[in-house]
Formats: sequence, structure tokens, C-alpha cells
Amino acid sequence: MKVTSSVTAVALFAASISALADNNVTLVFQEGTGNSATSDQSDGTVHNNLIVQTQIGDFNDSDATQTTGTSESTIELVQTGNLNQASAVQQNATQLTTSSLSQNGSDNTATLLQDDAQFSAFTGTQAGDLNDIQVRQQEDVTSTTLVASQQGMSNTLVLDQRIRVDSTSAMFTQVGDSNFANIDQDRDVTFTFAMASQTGSSNFLDIEQDEVTTTSTAIITQIGDSNTGRIEQETDVSAATGIVTQIGDNNIANVDQENITSSSGEVMQTGSSNTVNLDQGNENIAAIELISCTTLVIQDGSNNTAQIDQGQDGSLLTSSLILNQFGDSNSSQINQHSGISSSILATQNGTSNTQTISQVGSGEIALTTQTGTGNVGNTFQ
Repeated sequence: MKVTSSVTAVALFAASISALADNNVTLVFQEGTGNSATSDQSDGTVHNNLIVQTQIGDFNDSDATQTTGTSESTIELVQTGNLNQASAVQQNATQLTTSSLSQNGSDNTATLLQDDAQFSAFTGTQAGDLNDIQVRQQEDVTSTTLVASQQGMSNTLVLDQRIRVDSTSAMFTQVGDSNFANIDQDRDVTFTFAMASQTGSSNFLDIEQDEVTTTSTAIITQIGDSNTGRIEQETDVSAATGIVTQIGDNNIANVDQENITSSSGEVMQTGSSNTVNLDQGNENIAAIELISCTTLVIQDGSNNTAQIDQGQDGSLLTSSLILNQFGDSNSSQINQHSGISSSILATQNGTSNTQTISQVGSGEIALTTQTGTGNVGNTFQ
């Protein structure tokens, strides 16, 4: 059964006769099963456009397009039901574009493309299981913002900002178990900021900022057990900051900062049997030396592991590291190579902890403290 209100028909007719005027409005309301709605506002002389499509029911499909020089345009898509699909396209020299999406149900799919768009923004919300959000902002995009949230299990969220993108920010939240999220900001991207959080267990979160990226910041927060958080900042990146916070057990944090001018890495874990892997400058080449890197790692719990590598031969100028482990049966492996000035401040408080420090270069300083019984520490300079 397909029901379309008379208000919808009037709105669609009004939009069609004003295709070459400003302030175009398309309103679509559908209630029923197996519905489909498509709206297209594409013209260089059209401005202040608005598309609002609401669907209540199952097996719905909603598509909206604003392209070819339109400005100050907005797309709003709302779907309530199961097995819904929604897509929004804003591209080809559009300005001041905004897209918002809300889906309530399971097995929903949302796709957004903002291409060659200035001052563009996207907000998406999905509630339910097995949902998917795919957002791409690319090619000559300025001042872009992505905000997305998913609540449920086995959801997927992929956000891409790439190819001549300036002043980008991406923020998302997932609540539930077995969720996957990825933010990719790369290829001539300036002033990138990514912040993501997951609450639940067995989640995976990945942030990549690479390939000619200036001033990049990535922040990950995960609350729950058996989660994995990964930050990759590499390949001609200037001034990179990576921060991972994990609360729970059996979590893994990976921070990889390579071929960048300066980097800062912070990892904080609370719980047991957690693992930290942090690499800074191990893949640097002579043409892109890591001038300075700073690292802060804090682990509070038992059976935790920290593996930290800073630099390789000829790749690192200065480095500093602070490591604090509180609990029992923790282990740490720290390597600093080829630093003119490198420093390590490592503290372990508990029993049966092990620590190994290796420094290669000149002007090294290593201060280690172990409090408790049955601890083992080795320092090589």
C-alpha cells in the first residue's frame, strides 16, 4: 500500500514550477510500505533551496539532490521503519549546504556526497541494529563538518574527507556492541580534526590522517571491553596529535605517526590486560625528518603491555616520553633511537612488573622508578 498526502502533491507541484527561482521548497511525506521519493534541485540560478522528505513505514527509499552552483541549500531526510535507504548529494560548486538525516529502525543505509562544496555540514542519527552511514566530502571542499551518531549493534560508520579539503572536522558517537567506525582525512587536507567515541564491547574504531596533511588532531575514546582504537598519521604530515583513552579490559590502542614533522601521542588505559602500541618516526625518510615527538602513556590495572618506539637511525631530533603503569604484572618496552636530545621518565607501581629501556644517540636521559616487589628493570644507553 502506498499513501501520498495531498499536501505532498501541492508542494511538489510548487517546486516544479519554480525551478528557476529562489527559495524553492520540496516537501515529501509518505506513510506506508514500499514507498519511494526523489527530489532534484539542480540549477546555477537557484538559491535558498530546501528539501524535506519524511517516510514512516517499511522498505522506503529517499533520494535528494542539490547540485550545479546552488547555494544556501538544505536537505532533511527522516525515515522511521525497517530496511530504509536514504541518499543526499550536494556538489558542483554548491555553497552553504547542509544535510541532516534521521533513521529509526534496523538495516538502514544512509549515503551522503558533498563534492566541490563550500561551508558544508552533515548531521546523521541512526537508532537500531545493522545500520550503515557512508559520508564523503571531497575535492575542493572548504570548512566542512561531519557529525554522526549510531545507537545499536553491528553498525557501520565511514566518514571520508579528502582531496583539497580545508578546515575539516569529523565527530561521531556509537553506543552498542560490535560496531565499526572509520574516519579518513587525507590528500592535501589542512587543519583536520577528528573526535570519536564508542561505548560498548568488541568495537573497532580507526582514524587515518595522511598524505600531505597540515595540523591534524585525532581523539579516540572507548568505554567497554575488547575494543580496538587505531590512529594513523603519516606521509608528509605536519604537527600531528593523537590521543586514545580506553576504559575497560582487553582493549588495544595503536598510534602510528610516521613521516611527519612533529608529533604528540597520548594513550590512557584503565583496566586489565590492555595493550598499547605506539610508533613515532620508525618509517621516516631523510627528506621528512621527525623534528620532535612527545609521548604520554598511562595504564592503570594489571597484565597490561606497552610497546613504544620513537625514531630510527637519522630520523629523530628530539623526543620525550612519560610512562606510568599502576598495577601488577605489567610490562613495558621502550626504544628511542638517534635522538640528539631524548628523555624518558618511566614509573611502575605494583608487583611483578618488567621494564626494558633502550636509547641510541646522544644526550639521553632515563629516569626510572619501580615501587613494589618482584619488579625487573633494564636500561641500555
